[in-house]
Order: sequence, then structure tokens, then C-alpha cells
Amino acid sequence: VGSTPPVVFRLHSGLPIRLALIRLNQIAAGYEKMSDEAKAKFNESAKGLLDCVPCQSYYVITVTQFPHSSGESVEEGIFQAMTLEQLKGNVTLRNDKGVERDIAHFIAPVKGGDSAVFFFARNDDKGAPLLTKENSEVSIVFNSAFLNPSNRFAYLLPRRMDFKLSKVKVGDQVVF
Repeated sequence: VGSTPPVVFRLHSGLPIRLALIRLNQIAAGYEKMSDEAKAKFNESAKGLLDCVPCQSYYVITVTQFPHSSGESVEEGIFQAMTLEQLKGNVTLRNDKGVERDIAHFIAPVKGGDSAVFFFARNDDKGAPLLTKENSEVSIVFNSAFLNPSNRFAYLLPRRMDFKLSKVKVGDQVVF
């Protein structure tokens, strides 16, 4: 019996986070040793992540189940084959003042090791942002009814995952 594989939550919508991800990809690809032509192709492929058009309107969080430390592979991505309809009302983004956003869009993983991508509106219907410099924390929260034995992913998930906004602020601006 192996231990539960780790599940990693990442905040993807902030520009510094996207720049760091691109840098990690550069290192993995051996960017410094690439020809100018290969670097141009790499840069073009990274443009979508860098620009991240959805990040202008949505907070984007990914959830990924990684392989066991023993190297045993993950058979399916967490939330694989789930739909937005199954997640609505069960997954919210909540600030430390109790204001919530329901999930607005979802991209399910296709295979093991892929990330599930969650999108939450930055602003409400009146244009009020969920996160401001006055907030200290944001949490992705899973409804307790969702974390039941009929959900095959429930054993992997915490009831909530908290993020300290002090870690994603530049000056007094939240960059998530």
C-alpha cells in the first residue's frame, strides 16, 4: 500500500507566476544552448501563457496529482472526465472576508499527470473585485457534500486550500 500521491494547487493568473513557469520551461528545454531559431520557436510557443487572455477576467488555479514518490505513475488526472456542471456549487474561491466566486469555467485533464484548470471571475456583476490590497488570504473551497465516497477524487482533496496573499503582492497590488 503506497501513500497518497501529492496534489498540488497553483495560482496561474499572476504575471510573475507565469514568468516563473516560462523560466522553468526554458531551463528544462535547455534554452541557453538553443539556436536563435529554436529560441524564437520557444518564445512563440510561450506567448499564450505569457499573454494569458483569460487571466484578465479570471483567477486561474490548477490542480495536479503528481506521481507517487516511488515513481509509480498517476493513472488519471485529478478531476479527469468531470464537467463544469458537476463542479458548480461544489468549488468556490473565497476571500478572507467571506466573499465567494463560484467556478465559472473548467478544463478537465485529458490524461494522468495533466492539470485540472479552474477559472473564477475576478469581478462580480457590479464590477467589485474579489481580491484587493485589504485582503490577506484567498481559499479554494470544496463543498463537504462534494467530498463524499461517490466522488473518486475526494480522498485526495482538502476541504480548503488557503493562499496567503502577502506571497502574491507586489507593493500593495495583488498579482494573482
